[in-house]
Order: sequence, then structure tokens, then C-alpha cells
Amino acid sequence: MTLADLQRTIEAARVVYQTEIAGETRHLVDVDGLTVSVEVPGSYDADAQARRDGWEIALGEEGDRGLAVGRGATLGAACEDLAAQVRARVERVQALLTEVSRG
Repeated sequence: MTLADLQRTIEAARVVYQTEIAGETRHLVDVDGLTVSVEVPGSYDADAQARRDGWEIALGEEGDRGLAVGRGATLGAACEDLAAQVRARVERVQALLTEVSRG
């Protein structure tokens, strides 16, 4: 994954996480509040109360890392995991838009 790929992933996330999907709580209330955080192996995870084994790259809003978290043994693998989650969200939003446009 290149930095350009990661940039496209973040840009796509900024759009698709603005959409509230029934049954899901993960969406941006304020698109300008999108945050990206990177956690390195060995850093402390307060939620798990343990040290991280690998890399994490997370999308959230104002300190909440709840939109998507990519994990991997390398930073590249974590970015790929995040990209896969965002692609799945893109596909879900596209399916919903198709459904609504038919209705």
C-alpha cells in the first residue's frame, strides 16, 4: 500500500462514514472531526489493559477511535486492514444508495 492509497482510504472514509446506517452506531457526527491515529507495537492499550503486539491505525472522531481500526504486524499490514474495512463500508453505502434509487 502506498501513501496515495492510504490517502484515498482516508478520503473515502470521510465520505462513507458520514452516512448513518440503520442498526449501526459507527458514523461521523461532524466530518471535520475525523481523526487518524497510529499506535506502534509495544504501546499501551488502555481498553485492553495490555501492550499492543502490532501496529494499529484508527479512524475516529474527537478522540473516539470507534469508526475503524486496522491492525497488523507491520504498518503496511495495518493500513491494508483499515482499507479493507473502509472498502466494505463503501460497498454497503453503494448498495444502500442503489436500493434507495430504485424505490
